[in-house]
Amino acid sequence: MEVQYKRNFNESYLILEGEGRECAYEEQMMEKNQITSLLSFYTMEVNNRVQFWYDITGKESLKDYIQRGEWSIEKLEEIVRYMDGAYRELQKYLVKQEHILLCPETIFLERKEGELCMFLCYYPGELDSIFVQFREVMEFILSMADGRQKEITEICYRLYDIAIREHYSFWQLLDCIQSYRMELAEDQWKTKDQASYKEIRDKEQVEKNPEESVDSDVPSADTGRACDMQEGGSMMREKVQNLAALLKNRAQKGCEEIFQMIRGSQDATGDQGVDFMYDYEMEDGDLALQRPVSSGKSARLEYQGNGRESDYLMDQDQMRVGRDRKENEVVLQSALVERCHAKIYGTAEGYFLEDLGSRHGTFLNYARLPAHQKVPLQSMDVIRFADVEYLFVLP
Repeated sequence: MEVQYKRNFNESYLILEGEGRECAYEEQMMEKNQITSLLSFYTMEVNNRVQFWYDITGKESLKDYIQRGEWSIEKLEEIVRYMDGAYRELQKYLVKQEHILLCPETIFLERKEGELCMFLCYYPGELDSIFVQFREVMEFILSMADGRQKEITEICYRLYDIAIREHYSFWQLLDCIQSYRMELAEDQWKTKDQASYKEIRDKEQVEKNPEESVDSDVPSADTGRACDMQEGGSMMREKVQNLAALLKNRAQKGCEEIFQMIRGSQDATGDQGVDFMYDYEMEDGDLALQRPVSSGKSARLEYQGNGRESDYLMDQDQMRVGRDRKENEVVLQSALVERCHAKIYGTAEGYFLEDLGSRHGTFLNYARLPAHQKVPLQSMDVIRFADVEYLFVLP
């Protein structure tokens, strides 16, 4: 097979010349349907050989894209996601995967309105399956990634380990990327919490003993608390838990006195942002806390990414999360999110999250939830629907 390029003032073409012949059925299918994952092309016969002319105007080959150095885990994920989408589209229109030519020079990319789009070459010759060819693409990506930043090299090696298996799928590659991104996020949270805790501890020690130097390491006596901060999320949650424990221990010694104290503290500061009044009830001598009365304000989902998702106000007793606009109140754009992905409930007991059996999972503070099981939410919890991350904030 010979590869050529032709460019004029307005247009650019990739030309493949060989023995390939269009399949009659596939030719009719492509004439009647616009298959978005394929480059538009036409054929001509020159010296008893068929030439396929692909319009690549305004597009860039995968090889040039990678060699240009603009590379990240997010962009790698985009490429794998589009490969999966293209494979599904080809199956839908009954185009044989052996009639798609995959190599770094014949995969083309174009960014439209900030979104990366990918296009493949239809070439009805004697080719390997898409998965065998993509394995060779991964070899090229790995060769270019090796020696770059640690994270890119690590994830490329992981993906290549999957691609060299006899049978694999693009969903397995996407799951691998998601798992690795989750590992990186957890490491960042741990590092951040350790640094925050050390800063608070050092400040407290200096205030108590200004003349004494502050040790650089966290003493072993504080190890349990440091672990709690790493795993638990936020100082705000710790304060709420301490308040709940205090109320429970004093349940029979005058709960109303404590509530009056809190109300008085609020009035003194003039802070009207949060109403600290709590509904409560006695069960077997224990105090059962209900969610705070929010003075008409609702909990919020605050988007933590850089994509096209939005923030949401939890202003209904039940809000469904997913891609389908007709069936969900929280509508997400990510292709990894299911049509009906999860639910969030607001009840008298508080807020609860439930995964609806999604393929890529719902995560609470980076732990995957079991399907169809409601779990309680607290303020500042991190919720991730597949690859879309939110912060849950109570009023």
